[in-house]
Amino acid sequence: MKYLLLTLITFSSFTLMGCKKTETVLIKSNLVACEGISTQKCMQYQVKGEDSWQLFYDEIEGFTYEEGYAYELEVGIEKVTNPPADGSSLKYSLKNIIKKERDLAMVGNLLVTNKLILTQEKEKPLVMYDSHTRGYHYTFTVYETYATVIKEYQGKAKKVVVKEEDIAELKKIISGMSLDQIGTYEAPTKKRHYDGAPHTTVSVYRKGEKFSSQTFDGGFPPKALEVLVNKVLSLSAEK
Repeated sequence: MKYLLLTLITFSSFTLMGCKKTETVLIKSNLVACEGISTQKCMQYQVKGEDSWQLFYDEIEGFTYEEGYAYELEVGIEKVTNPPADGSSLKYSLKNIIKKERDLAMVGNLLVTNKLILTQEKEKPLVMYDSHTRGYHYTFTVYETYATVIKEYQGKAKKVVVKEEDIAELKKIISGMSLDQIGTYEAPTKKRHYDGAPHTTVSVYRKGEKFSSQTFDGGFPPKALEVLVNKVLSLSAEK
C-alpha cells in the first residue's frame, strides 16, 4: 500500500515508459508522521516549480538526510523491472546536492526540547552510525568522551559511557582511513531495497567536515568500512 501510494503521487511530471528522468526537488527540514505498514516518519518533498508538498516513503540512493536542514536536490528516477513484493516500482538516486541550508528555527526548537542536544552542539562528534527502516530507527553517535543513542524518530538521546581506550582505538582507525573516499564505497548487498535490512550509513567528522558513506544494508557494510563499523557497534548496546 505504501509503495502504491508513492507511485501514484511521486514526481507527477514523470511518465513511466521504462525511461530515466532527472528532477530537481526540494526537501523540507523536518520529518512528519506517515503511515506505511506501521507508523513512521517521512521526508516532505516538492518538485521545484510546483505548489504542493508530498510525503516521500522511499530512499534516495547516495543521499543521507539530516533533519534540521532544507535541501534542493537533483535526483535521478528510473523504473524498476520486476520489483519485489511490496517493493517500490521506482528507484531514486542522488545526482547532485544543489543546496543545503540549516533551518535555524527548527534547530532552536530541538535544543529547547532536548537539553542533551545542546551538549552535543558544544562537543563535536567523531562518528555517527544511523540505521532505519519502516518502524525502526537507531542512531549511535560517538563523541570525544561519551556516546549517545537514539532509538526512535525525533527521540531523546541517551548518554552512553565509553572508555578512553575505546575512543583512542576508534581515533586510530579513523586516522588510517582515506575519508575523502568514504562516499565512494558501494554497498555489497541490496536487501534494504525490499525491506530485508535497515537503510544504514556511517559518517566520520574531522575539523568540522562530515564524510558520509553511501547507504548500505545494516549488518553488511562495504569491506573498507567493516573495521570502523564493527568498532562503533562494539561500543553500543546493539550489534
